[in-house]
Amino acid sequence: MWPATGAAWPWGTFAVNLTGAFILGALLETLTLLGPDGGWRQRARLFVGTGICGAFTTYSAFALEISTLARNGFAGLGVGYALVSITAGLAAAMAGIAAAAAVLGRYSGGSA
Repeated sequence: MWPATGAAWPWGTFAVNLTGAFILGALLETLTLLGPDGGWRQRARLFVGTGICGAFTTYSAFALEISTLARNGFAGLGVGYALVSITAGLAAAMAGIAAAAAVLGRYSGGSA
């Protein structure tokens, strides 16, 4: 992933963080529907959710890009990027939750 130039929307970080939010939402919904948070489900949540998704997404680049935009005279773009990223991240996580519920509902014969 290339760092943003500080004068344009940081598409790389934005896309990675939204993808990670979707994956995390789907993972947590899947594990929740499969049973209580213990044993292999807890280990999977910690390994995949914290380890893999945490390594894949990048809060530090997100913060740096907001700061860089502001320092380069694009404070409005930085604020917009922060607000859109947070809102879109929540929407992506909710979409991941809905996707996992729909898929697991189909496989279990239910109507999730």
